[in-house]
Amino acid sequence: MSQDLRTFLAEWELQHPEDVVRVSEPVDIKYNVAGLQLNLERQGFFPILIIEHPTTVDGIPSEFPIITNLMASRRRCAAAVGS
Repeated sequence: MSQDLRTFLAEWELQHPEDVVRVSEPVDIKYNVAGLQLNLERQGFFPILIIEHPTTVDGIPSEFPIITNLMASRRRCAAAVGS
């Protein structure tokens, strides 16, 4: 089954809401995204992390969200390739 990233994310979030973390507050991309990932990793939690309002290293709000940890679990990797 062919699908795009938006479709995959929407379906995954619908089926596994506990496995997606959305951050709606502005987040500086220079260190804070990695810091969020590290804190979640230390808790043994590897969710899809969606930063809805990242700010660039210059402090300028980005028009594009950041999606990270997408393939941080075998279950998601398998689902992404239809296995």
